Amino acid sequence: MKDVILLPTYNERENVNFIVPKIFNIVPDVHIIVVDDNSPDKTAQDVQELMHKFPNLSLLFRESKTGLGDAYKDGIRRVIFDPEVRNIITMDADGSHDPGYLTEILRYIEYSDFVVC
Repeated sequence: MKDVILLPTYNERENVNFIVPKIFNIVPDVHIIVVDDNSPDKTAQDVQELMHKFPNLSLLFRESKTGLGDAYKDGIRRVIFDPEVRNIITMDADGSHDPGYLTEILRYIEYSDFVVC
């Protein structure tokens, strides 16, 4: 079973290079899907480079910016029917959601249907 983090991005190049390694340092077995809205700052290209270092990192590239809600919907559609997915976690790429809470979130979700942190 796998836990998946959806990480929507738009012009988050600097942040994604910080947040992705930080997440994998805290929760090495998690899977991260970066949902990028065709960022002009080349966020997607940096994610593709990071994918060489982190095999559980993937990119869902969207041709246009249609908003955060649509990014989450597209990310959820990608994983919702995968029988291996145990949990879906949503985070902001700008660091406003501290990855330090991930261990605690994953502990609490074992006894809950939904965790807000």
